[in-house]
Amino acid sequence: MKPQIKLFDVCHICSIQDMLIKSANLYKDKLAVEDLTTYSISKLSYKELLDQVFRFGKGLENLGIKPKTHISLIGENRVQWGIAYLTAMTFNHVIVPIDKNLSVNEILNIIHESDSEVIIFSETFASMLKESRNVFKNLKHFISMDLLSENQRVYSMQQLIKESLPAHISELPKINPNETAEIIFTSGSLGRAKGVMLSQKNIVQILWL
Repeated sequence: MKPQIKLFDVCHICSIQDMLIKSANLYKDKLAVEDLTTYSISKLSYKELLDQVFRFGKGLENLGIKPKTHISLIGENRVQWGIAYLTAMTFNHVIVPIDKNLSVNEILNIIHESDSEVIIFSETFASMLKESRNVFKNLKHFISMDLLSENQRVYSMQQLIKESLPAHISELPKINPNETAEIIFTSGSLGRAKGVMLSQKNIVQILWL
């Protein structure tokens, strides 16, 4: 006779938005993310992370950035990168993460090919983007992780978070888990990089493997 194995109930998650909200309710004051390097936002609890995402998402709305807008994201591994990524997922945008180790030409190509209208970046890439600004026809909003306030048509991520009221759960856009939520570009080893489209359902299933 086979021994009975006790099975634990696992919380069902249908999207990244759903995951973030349920995690904040479940873990609240427990540490969610922390940087080993000193950045402007060094660590956040699950409740604080949700608040930052809700505030940043509202800040993007205040700039007129609508759901399904393509948003490029480039920078070091840091808490603000995570906030930007989760905000795009929570507010139903399409995020385009860019490898910070790519060449300038590869980075510019991905921004162009992805039809991004917004780019969120760290100071490391500020000069490159400033020099290439006139090349981008679709980019409308430049958002810096490191600026403390808006400067020369570049918005401050920190300022947008600080000055925005958090969105209420009832205001969040409804997520269709099967729609494109992320575009990841291949290495381009056999030619120009090509975008691979992922849905929130794809990503959630990977997280639970």
